[in-house]
Amino acid sequence: MKKIFLLLLFLGCQFCYGADINWSIQSGAVASFVGGGSIGAINNIRDNDENTWHGWDTGLLPPLVGNNFTFSQTIDFGVSAPEINLVEIVSTSSVFQCAGLTSLIIELYYSGSWNTVYNIGGGAWAKRTNNQAGTWDDVTKIRVSGAGNTFSGDFHSWGWNNFELRAWGPLAPQGNYSYIY
Repeated sequence: MKKIFLLLLFLGCQFCYGADINWSIQSGAVASFVGGGSIGAINNIRDNDENTWHGWDTGLLPPLVGNNFTFSQTIDFGVSAPEINLVEIVSTSSVFQCAGLTSLIIELYYSGSWNTVYNIGGGAWAKRTNNQAGTWDDVTKIRVSGAGNTFSGDFHSWGWNNFELRAWGPLAPQGNYSYIY
């Protein structure tokens, strides 16, 4: 019995924490957006529904009209997640005769500052999931930030949609452990 107890103690982390949860959809989490005009409700990025979205669409712009842009979508967990071990985003990016999205990064807020954990880059893509594994402790927020430009000598447009922004990690240990002797 002592050997079983020591084995449980050695492997305790796995048994104490249990399955990972998506911290972005927990009660108390709040989403926000910084940038120009947007389409869709910001809370769609944390509703656990890959059919709803929040994004940005320039519409069709005439020649020689464009701008540089930056934006960010943030989810504040409302509490500190003890550990995040996977960040994930489900998104689309479209361009028509312009540069469009040139930079997309995922950041986590821990140790009092924003830290880049995944540099996705720019370009265009159909709906896809990007994820990055790692270990980040005491995380309170996740953010996706993007930049680019829409300037073109011809008719052009750009759009970006975020369906889900996720941060996976274990719940905090509850401190109520039972051992069978």
